[in-house]
Amino acid sequence: MSRKNLSNLYLYPDFGTDLDGYDLNTLKIVIAAAGVVILIGVMAFSDSLLAWMIPVLYSLSFICAGIFCFTNLFLCVKRGRIFCEVLPVLIACIIMLSTKLYVEATIAVLFYEAAKIFEVYSQKKEHERAESVLNILPNLSTVALPGKETRKRKPVHLHEGDVVLVRPGEIIPIDGYVIDGMTTVDYSSVTMGMTSKAAGKGSAVISGGVNRGKPVLIRATCDYNGSAAKKIFSSFSSSINRQSSWGVKSSKAYNIIYPAVIAAALVIGVVIPIFTHNWSVALKRAAAVLLCACPIGLIDILDLCVFSGVRKIFASGAVIRDGRLLDGLSRIETFVCNKTGTVTSKNYSVIEVMPAGFSSEEPCDPDDPAADELLDYAVKAESISGHPIACAIRKYCGAPDDMSVSDFNGEEIPGKGIAAVIGDLPVYCGNATLLFEHGINCTVPDTQGTAIHVAAGGRYLGYMVLSNEVRQGNFDALEKLRACGVKNFSLLSCDLRSVVRPIASSLSFSNVRSELSPEGKVSAVEYLMGTKAKTRTLAFLGNGSDELECASKADISAASDVLFNDEAWDKSDVAIFSEGLEKFPDVVSAAYSSMQISMAAVIANFASRAVLMILSMLGITSEVVVIAFLSLISAFSVFFVGKIQ
Repeated sequence: MSRKNLSNLYLYPDFGTDLDGYDLNTLKIVIAAAGVVILIGVMAFSDSLLAWMIPVLYSLSFICAGIFCFTNLFLCVKRGRIFCEVLPVLIACIIMLSTKLYVEATIAVLFYEAAKIFEVYSQKKEHERAESVLNILPNLSTVALPGKETRKRKPVHLHEGDVVLVRPGEIIPIDGYVIDGMTTVDYSSVTMGMTSKAAGKGSAVISGGVNRGKPVLIRATCDYNGSAAKKIFSSFSSSINRQSSWGVKSSKAYNIIYPAVIAAALVIGVVIPIFTHNWSVALKRAAAVLLCACPIGLIDILDLCVFSGVRKIFASGAVIRDGRLLDGLSRIETFVCNKTGTVTSKNYSVIEVMPAGFSSEEPCDPDDPAADELLDYAVKAESISGHPIACAIRKYCGAPDDMSVSDFNGEEIPGKGIAAVIGDLPVYCGNATLLFEHGINCTVPDTQGTAIHVAAGGRYLGYMVLSNEVRQGNFDALEKLRACGVKNFSLLSCDLRSVVRPIASSLSFSNVRSELSPEGKVSAVEYLMGTKAKTRTLAFLGNGSDELECASKADISAASDVLFNDEAWDKSDVAIFSEGLEKFPDVVSAAYSSMQISMAAVIANFASRAVLMILSMLGITSEVVVIAFLSLISAFSVFFVGKIQ
């Protein structure tokens, strides 16, 4: 990741600014030092020098001391960008030389160069941090060849179908599944959290994880460009390669300010002296005004805000697609999330089995034929589903996830359940809505949990109650969002109202919608989008591919637990590596602080220039004071942003 690729962000399209030419190579340092030595020598021995030598030596010291600025100007002109940041500085210094302010001109250019070099140093350090964050792949991986031979190969050269040997302590170089061995994979370097998962034969693994157990053989399911580590790298890189909203606003402002200030300097230094005949004073004021046109430090501060904000988001266990999303994340007014997998765990467990004809007062014996029939049809119907509820039912009945059922024909109805034909009997397994739609009456339990009803051949067989735990830390997470300005909280769920309401009440959700179909969730998000303020944003947080349509209707779509879900990863604005909503407030908090700092930097920058420009026009401040103040403000701001982010 080169510095040029990361920092090639122009403050404005017509009058661009960059950091090229301010690199600290030995030759430039020697030339600049020579200029300082010449300046000091002339000042010390001016009495013994000939009169014509003094301006020549002062000019030579200025040219040598300003070698970084002249190099930058040359590079800008070479690219066809004459009106660059350094131009007004050099013009102001040349005016100062023409009015015999030799020492002031050299000091001014040295102040400016010092500030720009500090910017380059800050950018370089930030990019080094970014590279260290993204260093999650090994340099070489071990590919297993037919027989027992192995060969070293770079991860970039791995392809789908390759078999990779990962020894204990090594980083998994490519996404795939285990074909031999059993181990524990530590994903903390990828998720920025303590996440470890057991991996045995057939288990999916992703690149960037560290093998903490025994050696395993992994068959790649993608090439390098499709791996999780590469996606993280690409998302991180692209997100810091964008200007924030404040950068765009500054660009538009400087498109007006830059030529306006230059025009003001021309009026002060050329037009007014025609009538006043006081050229010396007018030129000094014009030089000071010109220096106010230079946006020194502002672009770097805004860049650093984006860089550090994106890096802080990654450190919290997430990535954003675009640095411009920082603004939208900082202006969230409405937060919408799904219940299952976000507020509650995705892992369900069966807590009650109630065949038809029995009640909680007269419970059924687990070995009763009615219970066996209920469970038998339920597990057969759910054999085609990968939903967490289906997995829980299969686990409760001791059935494998890859079970097959003969004489079976069925389909999964999103938000309702399974409609199937087993043998010659129509079977329905799902919520009460599914059974009512097919003319089958069912018992609605008053217990806490998700009820799954079963009917076969038009006969109601009973229901099962499943529950999933509410995640720890939800309340604190929502309080963090409130501290960032989020006002409205909405919880959407397909579960019963009696299940959703107590959870929503305990977490102070302002809007609760239960018993929703997938289409109902989409409609709910569209309604909330229509009721929010136009200047504010709505964020939707989900955890699965079935919620992507809801997320697409929101201003900002976020998905949790994306590492093993390529579709959610590709279509989400904010990709969160871990489950639940605990990490999303950290993302919003990082964006909020970055935008607050950007706003303060822009306001302070423009305000200080306006004050300095007025003082310069009135002749109250000098050119050196202007450039020194701007340089110090720039250096302090860069240092401040780097420390607090």
